[in-house]
Amino acid sequence: MTVDRRPQAKPRKRGRPAIIDREMIVSAALAIAAEEGASAVSMSSVARRLGVGMTALYHHIRNVDDLLGLVATALLRDMQVPDVRMRWDRWLVAFAGSFRAALIDEPLLTRIPSLSVHQPFPVQTVERGLKVLVNAGFDELTAALVFGEFVRKVVDLVFAEQARGAETEGGRSPLRVMRAGAERVPAGQIPTLSAVLAALATVPDDGQGVSEFLWDWNLRLEITGLTVLLHEGHPSFEV
Repeated sequence: MTVDRRPQAKPRKRGRPAIIDREMIVSAALAIAAEEGASAVSMSSVARRLGVGMTALYHHIRNVDDLLGLVATALLRDMQVPDVRMRWDRWLVAFAGSFRAALIDEPLLTRIPSLSVHQPFPVQTVERGLKVLVNAGFDELTAALVFGEFVRKVVDLVFAEQARGAETEGGRSPLRVMRAGAERVPAGQIPTLSAVLAALATVPDDGQGVSEFLWDWNLRLEITGLTVLLHEGHPSFEV
């Protein structure tokens, strides 16, 4: 990322408000996140970092959600976007990888509850995605729906990946919990689950390597569904 993370508010003259702008606000939020963690970013912490009062911030942003939206826009502006000449399914997989990396590298992005609904990508990024999908054979409206839902899927997968990581660190990995539950029930009552656990016998409780497998598997599942949609069409609807 190329966003400056070390902002300094300009010296303030007595009786006059400090001169700040949105870029300085974003840089302050990123600096706080890097030093103290994403949860430390708030309107008050950014104001303190810049040496200004809350009123000065409210001239530029409405609330913390607005602040996080600005940060997301700045971070995703620098995200690597695949070449539109790639085949549509490979483009989506490459795009998902870049977006995933951005979400993991910048924890502030995962604090935005509306990220899967209002994607703060530059319009040029959206245009590239739509162009790839339309060139593949999707009509314009379907392409827009596909792109939006695909972005939501990536967000959901990364959120789930982070939740699994947090649970594993606390000793409650999904596999450990499943094994513990199965031990309390006779195998004859859960033959299918027992077979699954037997197949996973060599996988450690912490599920090492599972995240990458699930990421690839879920993307493959998503692309398979979109391929069916592309070749078999979709139900008609009105907007």
